[in-house]
Amino acid sequence: PQDESVFLFDKSLGDKQRLKIDVAGGIGTKAELFVDGVSFGISERPFSWFIPITVGRHKLEAVSESNEICSIQIVVK
Repeated sequence: PQDESVFLFDKSLGDKQRLKIDVAGGIGTKAELFVDGVSFGISERPFSWFIPITVGRHKLEAVSESNEICSIQIVVK
């Protein structure tokens, strides 16, 4: 997603709702995704994760194995 993207939480799906996060670029073959400071795992190219969504503002950070950092904020309503 782009920085400051807004998503709507569907109460009928509850905890089954996931958001796909794709990250491009950077140096190296691995990257780790952090959501609000919590690791959601390491991915190899192409960098991709599925994360649960909860209502609120969230900071997403992708950190490459060479310590390059890309961060965005998203909002879930």
